Amino acid sequence: MHYSSDNSLLDVARPKSGRRTYDAKTVERLDFLVRMRTSGVGISQLERYVELVRAGTATTPQRLQIMVDQREHILTQIHELELALTTTEYKIAKYAGTAGDNTPPASAPSRSTGSEGEPS
Repeated sequence: MHYSSDNSLLDVARPKSGRRTYDAKTVERLDFLVRMRTSGVGISQLERYVELVRAGTATTPQRLQIMVDQREHILTQIHELELALTTTEYKIAKYAGTAGDNTPPASAPSRSTGSEGEPS
């Protein structure tokens, strides 16, 4: 993803040599953009956020709400990933012969062997 070519997410200086020059503020914004993209924020949402930043402190409440909403989204993702990890660890233990009685851990989804939708 090129954050500076086809959208207005970054203001990157280009001297006569044509090579982009990234100052500390631009690098910080790029890091933020990459982290937000990693957490599922779309480009149009990032463009809106950057637009609000450029509009100044009067938009702080809107930016705060965007970040609060994103935090909730990330926490949901983390929870879902923790469940997926628990299930994966259970399967690893089962296949390795260490699951004992084949009862899934309490935090893993309860599924019977060979049930519809569960690849064994």
